[in-house]
Amino acid sequence: MTDSTILETRDIASAQKQTEQQEVNRLWASLAAKATEIGLAGKELDKLKQAFSLVDADSSQNGERGKRKNGDLELSHPVIVTLKVIETIKRHPDKIGKDVEVLMAALFHDYFEDVPHAVAALNLLFAGDQQTIAKVMGWALDVTKVEMLPREASDMTISQDLLAKTLGVSVVDYTDEGQLKKTRKAMEDTATFHHIKQIADKSLTAPLKETIKEGYLVPLVIKMADRSHNLRTIGGLPKERRKEVVDQTRTELLPMVHTFGFDREYAEIEALCREALID
Repeated sequence: MTDSTILETRDIASAQKQTEQQEVNRLWASLAAKATEIGLAGKELDKLKQAFSLVDADSSQNGERGKRKNGDLELSHPVIVTLKVIETIKRHPDKIGKDVEVLMAALFHDYFEDVPHAVAALNLLFAGDQQTIAKVMGWALDVTKVEMLPREASDMTISQDLLAKTLGVSVVDYTDEGQLKKTRKAMEDTATFHHIKQIADKSLTAPLKETIKEGYLVPLVIKMADRSHNLRTIGGLPKERRKEVVDQTRTELLPMVHTFGFDREYAEIEALCREALID
């Protein structure tokens, strides 16, 4: 490689990093502007910025920022989800509080692949405030990671009919390794939705203040925002996979969205489901 080629390669890499940094700055500016619309300022906004920086750093490997399949920065997904949560807060102030912890949970909803690392990071972020750490982690984990279900087929608690319907087969074949893997994923997804519903159901009988304080609807609101963005970005997936996501959304998520009175969000997600099936 000649010296000129090396310099040209370095210039391209430098320009790419500069472009990525500009996008990161844009994402933060957008998030900060929306957060101020629901009253966040001062120390709360500083906390949100720290959480944003933590997620940004975690999405980078060896100095390279991670990218989604469509070319967007990995950081864009949690930010877009959080922006969507802010929209819902503004639309439904009687259902969900305006606490910065709600927004941080949205930012962190995909963050806990490495839980010990995440706990250590949150300890630094919250100066050891275990109550806040537990609240943020709890909401974020409720969205995507319920406790692992038993791996033995004989221990599976979700009905065979539901599993077969989810997988689009007449009978679940546990000798088929590929189907067994899909079965487990379907079970975990279904269990997660059921878990979110169990939490949200508490809001049906609890006083309004308790619902907002305890955040019974926070996991559902984050899940709605997460699924909304995922549906917008699955166009490149095979139609069979898109259909699986849409069927699961209509079977598991939308009934909850309707039950808890998120009518506008229901209409939006249903429209995205229809669009996702168009080739």
